[in-house]
Amino acid sequence: MPNSSPCPSPTGSFNFASAKILLPASFLKLKTHKNKQPLIFSRAFTANFVFGDSLVEVGNNNYIPSLSRANYVPNGQELGFKTFTPPYLAPSTTGPLILRGINYASGSAGILNNTGKIFIARINMDAQIDNFANTRQDIITMIGLPSAIDLLRTSIFSITIGSNDFINNYFTPVLSDSGHRLIPPELFVGSMISRYRLQLTRLYNLGARKIVAVNVGPIGCIPYQRDSNPSLGNNCANSPNLMAQLFNSQLRGLLTELGARFQDSNFLYADAFHIVQDIVQNHASYGFENADSACCHIAGRYGGLFPCGPPSSVCVDRSKYVFWDSFHPSEAANSIIAGRLLNGDADDIWPINIRELELPLDSAPQAFRRDPGHPHWHHGAFHTVRDSVRNDVRRMLHSRAEVPFQVPLEVNIVLIGFNNDGAYRYLVDVHKLEEFLRASFPSHRPSCLETGEPIDIEHHLVYNAFAVGQAELIALEKALKETMIPAGTARETDFGREVPLFEVEATTVEPVFQKLYSYIFDIDNEGYSAESDRVMPIAIFIVNFDKVRMDPRNKEIDLDSLMYGKLDQLSDEDMKKQEGDYIYRYRYEGGGATQVWLGSGRYVVIDLSAGPCTYGKIETEEGSVSTRTLPRLRNVLFPRGFGAATDHSTLDNFMGELAALISTTIEHVIAPDVRFETVDMTTRLLIPIIILQNHNRYNIMEKGHNYSINVEAIEAEVKKMIHVGQEAVIIGGSHLLHRHEKLAVAVSKAMRSHSLQETKNDGRFHVHTKVYLDGAILREEMERSADVLAAGLLEVADPSLSDKFFLRQHWMDETEVSDDSVLKHKPLWATYQSKVGKKVKKTEKKQGDLHRTYGTRVLPVFVLSLADVDSKLTMEDESLVYASKDVVIVLEHQNEKIPLSYVSETHRRHADPSQAQRHILAGLASAVGGLTAPYERASHVHERAIVNWLWAAGCHPFGPFSNTSQVSRMLQDVALRNIIYARVDSALHRIRDTSETVQTFAAEHLKTPLGEPVKGKKNKTTTELWLEKFYKKTTNLPEPFPHELVERLEKYLDNLEEQLVDLSSLLYDHRLQDAHLNSSEIFQSSIFTQQYVDFVLSEEREKMRCCSIEYKYPVQSSQNYIYGGILLAGFVVYFLVIFFSSPVR
Repeated sequence: MPNSSPCPSPTGSFNFASAKILLPASFLKLKTHKNKQPLIFSRAFTANFVFGDSLVEVGNNNYIPSLSRANYVPNGQELGFKTFTPPYLAPSTTGPLILRGINYASGSAGILNNTGKIFIARINMDAQIDNFANTRQDIITMIGLPSAIDLLRTSIFSITIGSNDFINNYFTPVLSDSGHRLIPPELFVGSMISRYRLQLTRLYNLGARKIVAVNVGPIGCIPYQRDSNPSLGNNCANSPNLMAQLFNSQLRGLLTELGARFQDSNFLYADAFHIVQDIVQNHASYGFENADSACCHIAGRYGGLFPCGPPSSVCVDRSKYVFWDSFHPSEAANSIIAGRLLNGDADDIWPINIRELELPLDSAPQAFRRDPGHPHWHHGAFHTVRDSVRNDVRRMLHSRAEVPFQVPLEVNIVLIGFNNDGAYRYLVDVHKLEEFLRASFPSHRPSCLETGEPIDIEHHLVYNAFAVGQAELIALEKALKETMIPAGTARETDFGREVPLFEVEATTVEPVFQKLYSYIFDIDNEGYSAESDRVMPIAIFIVNFDKVRMDPRNKEIDLDSLMYGKLDQLSDEDMKKQEGDYIYRYRYEGGGATQVWLGSGRYVVIDLSAGPCTYGKIETEEGSVSTRTLPRLRNVLFPRGFGAATDHSTLDNFMGELAALISTTIEHVIAPDVRFETVDMTTRLLIPIIILQNHNRYNIMEKGHNYSINVEAIEAEVKKMIHVGQEAVIIGGSHLLHRHEKLAVAVSKAMRSHSLQETKNDGRFHVHTKVYLDGAILREEMERSADVLAAGLLEVADPSLSDKFFLRQHWMDETEVSDDSVLKHKPLWATYQSKVGKKVKKTEKKQGDLHRTYGTRVLPVFVLSLADVDSKLTMEDESLVYASKDVVIVLEHQNEKIPLSYVSETHRRHADPSQAQRHILAGLASAVGGLTAPYERASHVHERAIVNWLWAAGCHPFGPFSNTSQVSRMLQDVALRNIIYARVDSALHRIRDTSETVQTFAAEHLKTPLGEPVKGKKNKTTTELWLEKFYKKTTNLPEPFPHELVERLEKYLDNLEEQLVDLSSLLYDHRLQDAHLNSSEIFQSSIFTQQYVDFVLSEEREKMRCCSIEYKYPVQSSQNYIYGGILLAGFVVYFLVIFFSSPVR
């Protein structure tokens, strides 16, 4: 708005144009209009934190280059009260002053970040909460965490925002965002509510518990709207008021929803619309004489055409006016509003008024309770990296530089037991850990495992590290203690003693870790239906349990009593006993023993107190997990035994080991390599599961048997790895192999064998031959077999085939939206008008647009159900599955478990060849979602894939240490992102190829006037401009370069730049469905652009066959004399200046 209200203001400023209501500061007295009695906030509110726009702004905009200010006369005269909560940006707002509250509000601010940009600078709601987060940290530093928790818990948080999103955004599209003309009101309001939900939730996470949210007032009744719509007469503008009511109804529902989610808080709905409408309609009963005009006015029937300023006229008695200026109410009206919010009934403020809000909340602590100060999550880093993302995108598009597409990726490190409350009472500085990670591992660029080349996507890593509280630590220890099962004994690594061994089934404690995840990130229900509109964070839980405290053999320790009490410090003797004289390990659904595991949600667990565990491949050269793979605090604190002191270098080494562990987790689990970079635009995925059996003894498609496969379960998992709008259909069938002779021959040809040397119990090497089935050869033989069952399916399984039937469109007329056919995804050659050649007959074209067709991708799964084969038959690498981007082959037979060359502790791992479902899912996860096994990674140094078995266990179907037929939600997200990345990577390669094509054409045909090849510079230098003046073409033919093509490409690249920045933001916010649609549009437009360029350049090459272009000196002698005279005059002036400036003279 033109007229915000920094302190001091004459009105206290209730600003309808920004949804504003004034909530007084703590201990602040407001004079009411009627009875002149003061309204005083109780001291139950220890501080007042104010958010919003120009109603509650008290001067923040004075410190930024904003047009929305009011620090000039006649504003600020005869103000009824002088005490304000200080503005955040004021230099004096420091020290103890911040303990009484701060005002973060900013004139012209809105809920949406693009609101108010016509006023240049402003602080929108997201940035205001960022500022409060900084204040919160200052308060903690000043008075400590416990006192800060109490202060925030008893403070009031008032939020008065929303109307600017209508007045200075939706209803002024020509100045704000032209796209809003086409956005329905319901959709626009929905976007406001979605953003507001995230903002209020984040404010709650930062400790706010008493929150008053003011709705949007009757903005159609302000003088500005009345003068802007003169046809209304004396009536209010209807459309703005309807928009306000639409928003208000959804805001009330939102506050009800948040109040139900966060039961330890109060969310109050302040109905400013109802109160102000009552004042306007019944103004005489409140003592007002004017309810439609501005007291401070310049022009307009109602004084609303221009903001209040020095040239304005001011009414004699402002207390008789409801409105002070074009947008803001008077101080008298504002005082009435404040009084009704303090003491009003449910019609004014719901469910309680501010007086009733003073009652204290229940302060009894409990585990997983969201008290102020509990570990919170801050998601809002994209605005800090947006400029960097944009610069990289611009370099990539306009200079053809090999710059990867930047996508911020947030990684949350949750430290459990590292706050002087876990084993050894060890403390980790979370800020130091964050800084270490940012310096040592700032980015990560995945590769394609199939090609070994990096993809054009690079993750800019954003780290959040924080420690959970003591109550949550004890709750996890209690859950773990209850689930420990005796499993014999194990030998200690350092001392070689036999100690009791306990095992924990990870799936039994997983609900407690999920509860912790929900507690930290305020996600009570992770249902898939609600995930598309909210950010889904990624967490790494690093655990340091007190093994003595949770010893399952000790029944006397009451962990509940320790949940809230003060923990005793450990003596030197206690420190030596922290290992507890026992060992515990995890197993996920009976998989390999481990200290780390991938949960079914969006988190991983790294337990430094468990184990240590050893697992990997026998006699392997890489990737095995040993007792020294994960850091142990005993080795950190006592590196040379219990009697040796710890130096600082050892502690720094521990920080480095933690950082290395986190980086490994990111590389293998959070942002792993892409197995297959499959680019397809299909809307339907058809997966036929073909059982090829050489017997009739059993059928794995029949339900109810131990060996049966559950097609419905497989289909459910696959659907989680494709985007909304895509359809997955799985059908199954059995076929006898002997009826398909060519397939039987293909299976025989794919049988291979190799020599194997093993050390037996007698200590000798024994050589034997191992038979295996080579999946790559089998696929090739099946494709060559000409069998309709195999070759027919493989022939249509190429993912690129679905593209050919996907893009269909009507020819379109030129529209007012854009005359650029690139931007409209129109076949570009259809609009390209060659300047030389035949005239194209114009025909009327029906208006239409691009729309999807139902292209189908076929991905066959062949299950070889074999009998009477080698009892130890596997596929290559001792696997039972082979996967490529167009086929999955699984081996199944009913022999005993096959011993593998993998070991977990002292026990071999075995493969069960009768259980095909896990292997089918593993193959589909790789083929559909491009998932790489968490233990594999492409290595540019080795020029092959390398393995690291650290993350081999958990909720995934890959490898010998896993035993589950599910895909965790973290890997599901990876699969969804892989689909997007494949399209973007392909689009960027197309764009680079297109630019290179244009550059090659220019180098071949386009010459400078001196006959030199053009180097491709977009902007000409001064020398080049002079050369153009000195030389002229002698031919009338057009220059041999399609300038129209260049202009369109530049316009397309500018538009693509915005799309890529938006895509980066969508991926950061986990809005994968929107990102999916965005990437589809980018990919399609790159195809059309490449086709357009090829078409235009081919025509230009045809024209160049007939003639050539020559340059020669100009024939106009007068022009030569003019330029010569200019140069001569320049020399004369130069020598005169030198002569008269000589020191001798």
